[in-house]
Amino acid sequence: FQEVSEAYEVLEDDKKRQQYDSFGHAGVDPNFAGNQQGGNPFGGFGGFSGGFGGFRVNMNNGGVNVEDLFEMFDQMHGVGRGAGEDVQTSIRLSFMEAVQGCSKTIKYEYFVKEPITGGGRRGFQKVRKNKSVEVNIPPGVESNLSMRVEGKGAEGAKGFPPGDLFVQIQVAEDSYFKRSGVDLTIELPVPMVQAVLGGSAEVRTLDGPVQLKIPPGSQPNSQLVLKGKGVRHVQNPNRRGDQYVKLKVVVPTPSQLTPRQRELLEEFDGRRPPPNSPPPSSPEVSPPSNTAESAEKERAADEVEKGEQEGQQKNSDSIMSRGWRRLKEQLWGHSSAAFS
Repeated sequence: FQEVSEAYEVLEDDKKRQQYDSFGHAGVDPNFAGNQQGGNPFGGFGGFSGGFGGFRVNMNNGGVNVEDLFEMFDQMHGVGRGAGEDVQTSIRLSFMEAVQGCSKTIKYEYFVKEPITGGGRRGFQKVRKNKSVEVNIPPGVESNLSMRVEGKGAEGAKGFPPGDLFVQIQVAEDSYFKRSGVDLTIELPVPMVQAVLGGSAEVRTLDGPVQLKIPPGSQPNSQLVLKGKGVRHVQNPNRRGDQYVKLKVVVPTPSQLTPRQRELLEEFDGRRPPPNSPPPSSPEVSPPSNTAESAEKERAADEVEKGEQEGQQKNSDSIMSRGWRRLKEQLWGHSSAAFS
């Protein structure tokens, strides 16, 4: 608040304003002896000659280089015209540019403080400037990483170095590779039969396509690893991460199956018997019948069977009778002859 009040007083007082325009803050500072008489604020030093940052100020003859004077005060107070200021800018890279490295031309703008000349006023103003620089981006950079390019910032005062350029990097995402640090992940669609029986498939890597072996019995969402196929480390390009392959088993819809494929699946599931297999045996089932009628038929069958048995018995008796008769006749015949 005190500095604001002093500045207001300077602007309101033409004499102080003239002294400030001529000598800066020293012209209105009551601690300077020359200001008490309203003359040269450096008059109390007599013949003063000194060097500040490559220029000289001579007060004896009243010949003051105002630009050098302001530059001297800025250097004494650590502001303004010393070393160049740092500049910040940003750049957007594609996924492949970031993981493989590239060279980019960066155009940026910045501001510097330059002395005001002419018009009876003295001081500094901000001046917009533009610059272009070629930057080599190492492989493995990722979003929000900031690169420092030494000496490519704003220019410094005479005899002072320029500032540095800080480039903040933003990396676009990729539709195929998903990145996590130095590791990569991709998704690979695998037909159901290939997941069951095993096989091989072509996958992309940062170095080009490779053949990936899929083991039999691979389960959905299981992961296979390609060692050393990930992103290079920024600090150590000889080291690389890994690439993970997540298997996405594809199950066909019923409309995608041929009739024969459907039959095979049903046979595998046990819903359909294999071809040329004997039909399953089934127990004979008698048709239902009337109870009374069935009983009558059973009695009739029993009587027929009984009659047949009786007929056979009579026939047997008849045969035995004829046999006995012949035997008796023969025996009696022999007897008659013997006793005659």
